[in-house]
Amino acid sequence: AQTITDMITSNPQFVNLILQLGGKAGLIDSYFAMMLAFLSLVFAFYAILATLKIQSQESNKYSEMVLTSSVSRSQWAVSNLVFAVLAPALVLILFALSMGLSYGLITNEGLSDVTIRILGAALVYLPAIWLFTGLSMILFGLKTRLASLSWLALAMVVVIDLVGEFFDLNQWILN
Repeated sequence: AQTITDMITSNPQFVNLILQLGGKAGLIDSYFAMMLAFLSLVFAFYAILATLKIQSQESNKYSEMVLTSSVSRSQWAVSNLVFAVLAPALVLILFALSMGLSYGLITNEGLSDVTIRILGAALVYLPAIWLFTGLSMILFGLKTRLASLSWLALAMVVVIDLVGEFFDLNQWILN
């Protein structure tokens, strides 16, 4: 973050880009917000992959042996869904903690203040990540082939997130 601050202050166009993508809370906070937003898209990508693993197991007939035992299809799906829900949360929390702790140590700011602020900012993205997990699971439940449409939803969010400001989209859509 300190290197980014030094780099940004020498380039006014980059300052405008960071403030536009990360918000107007200050340069460093905007940088962290921008990084967390991009990382949340990566974690949403993982959440969809983990959810669609169920579709892959079913289409490759790996699930047949499990489903012919006393395990129901719902139990099997929920056991797979646990990874799609918990893994992104765990990685996001660990990443935010390490980001907050390292920045707090470098800047000599209050460790707890910086860490809690960054952790809180990261946790804001968790429901959005889980939304993609839920969407994938709902589509899988409706019709197995529809589950791949969750990629389309993620692609729409990425496109809106990256170019929405430049096309002057309605703030409601951007939010």
